[in-house]
Parts: sequence; structure tokens; C-alpha cells
Amino acid sequence: MARTREKLTLLVAAVAVGLLLAGGAVAIDDLVTDGPGVGADSRPVGRAQGTYMLSSQHEEVIVVSITVVLTAGPYNGSTLVVAGRDRIYDQTRELAVVGGTGGLRGASGYVLWTTAKVWSEVHMVLELDVHASVPLPDEDDDDNDVLVLGSRDA
Repeated sequence: MARTREKLTLLVAAVAVGLLLAGGAVAIDDLVTDGPGVGADSRPVGRAQGTYMLSSQHEEVIVVSITVVLTAGPYNGSTLVVAGRDRIYDQTRELAVVGGTGGLRGASGYVLWTTAKVWSEVHMVLELDVHASVPLPDEDDDDNDVLVLGSRDA
């Protein structure tokens, strides 16, 4: 059984990959806020950490693999894992929520990913509208039903 989470909107101050060649990659560790900027109108709520890799020889498409580490709010300490193909010039791109930890353990769903603001050729703000569900914990789970596949004591 899954419980549905309310839509979560996050904004990521991102580094563009427009200068990469096919196969080029960049590691990211970008600020995540609850608003479109840094300052009084938004507050930091986490970091987006992962990689972007330019994956097409014919169009500007990147493969995204990021973990959003939440550092504030009701999911403080939890993570959300996002992966997929990003055609960077499409207005809205859809990526997959492929997992999570903490209060978001087992998350699945999708992210609608848009470029909210372009500061320069290499810096922009991405808006992530997260639509995900998380399995309810099993009330009977007492952590005693562990399957042991092998043991040195056998």
C-alpha cells in the first residue's frame, strides 16, 4: 500500500552543461531552496548532489542522476533519488523518482523539471515539481523477519 505525498516544489541553483561534448560529465552539489532565489524570498531546504552527462551526439540531451538531500522541513534528513533523460531545451521535462531514504524510503513517481530562470550561460535555476508516493511501513514489521542467505557460523 502506498501513501500519496502532496506535491513538493523545489528549486535548484544549477550549473548548465551546454559547453560539454557528447560523453562529457559534470558532478553537481547545488543549493535547493523553497523559492526562486537566494535571500529573503526563499530559504535553503537541501542540496542536489549527483551527475549530469551529455548523452547524445545529435541534440542537447543530458542523463541526470541526482540525490536531493533535504536539510529542513518535515523530511529533514531524508533523500529523494531522481534519474532520467533531460532534453534541456524542452520547456518541461519528466524524470523518474526512483527511490528515497528516511521519511521518503521507497519513493516512486515523477518530477516535472523546468528551467525557471537563466542567470548566465552556465548558471540557472531549475524548478522541480515532485509527484511521488511512499510505501506505508508494515505495522507488523519488528525487524525480526530478516532473511539470512549465508553465515560463517553454518
